[in-house]
Amino acid sequence: MYKMLLTILLLLSSLNAIELRSSNTSNHGNFNTWIQFEPNEQSEAVKNQDWIAIYKKDAPTSWENVLHWSWVKDLSHDFVVAPRVLVFPARDLEEGSYEVRYFKNNSYTIEDSIDMVIAAHDSYVTKITIRDYSVKNSITVSLDGFSKYIKPNEKDWIAIYKKGSTNDWENVIKWKWARDLKYSNKYWEVKVDDLEAGDYEVRFFLNNSYTTHVSSSFTVNKDENVKEVFEDKIINATDNYYVETVNLMNPPQKPKDWIALFKEGAERTKENVVAWSDNIQSNYGFIRIYDLPYGRYDLVYFLEDSYEQYGESSLLSKQEG
Repeated sequence: MYKMLLTILLLLSSLNAIELRSSNTSNHGNFNTWIQFEPNEQSEAVKNQDWIAIYKKDAPTSWENVLHWSWVKDLSHDFVVAPRVLVFPARDLEEGSYEVRYFKNNSYTIEDSIDMVIAAHDSYVTKITIRDYSVKNSITVSLDGFSKYIKPNEKDWIAIYKKGSTNDWENVIKWKWARDLKYSNKYWEVKVDDLEAGDYEVRFFLNNSYTTHVSSSFTVNKDENVKEVFEDKIINATDNYYVETVNLMNPPQKPKDWIALFKEGAERTKENVVAWSDNIQSNYGFIRIYDLPYGRYDLVYFLEDSYEQYGESSLLSKQEG
């Protein structure tokens, strides 16, 4: 009798070992599913090769019907005891009903499941951010809503028009396919020194259409005396080379401004910083760069302890002689 009661208790505890919670619908960004474990169950789930997957609603559990999956051990989490999170780019699914299913011990037996709905959507782009870029008379344009996983449609495009002009093709001044823009946030550096002084708009279009999905304005003022923040530099690289000073021209010198070195064309993120410094004076910045390999780099000036870019310059590291 004792063994029977113990077996029943163990079975009941295993049934309540995990709980799936989710945002029930998604028409933007990511669809998140949280796996809440009972105490001590998470380490067992990791050790036992538990896994989680997305299926069409009511589809058989066989492998060919898996749309997206992950081992539990590979899911993101902030702390050891925090819920594991399955983050899935909703744009990769067509609209409809789906299920997230949890499996134990690398099996196909469903331990728990939760429904989710992908709503219809045209685009994840919610706005266009434009920043004046105080180097070589240019601006930066970012399409807010894309990410590493959420991509533009094949023929989404972006263009610059005179403010107030129609969307007709003959009024396009500069344009690009959204898929060809830099980095995951779809970043476009646009030279404006060939534009007349006046007001302009950046407009984003879906699926090769001429219907404005979202737009943002900027102004070109030819009276501004915009200078580069950095003087271009050529340095010699050796095994233990370092640069002590970088010449600056009229830096803004706001509190917590900083400068950083990146490989040429690298995304402006923390993990891509080669070297950095917040020691900025009136006409130079103090930065040490050790063991700098030969090649081309971008030297970038950021404002106030942020990744808001104020200016940049190229830097060439070359072999001596």
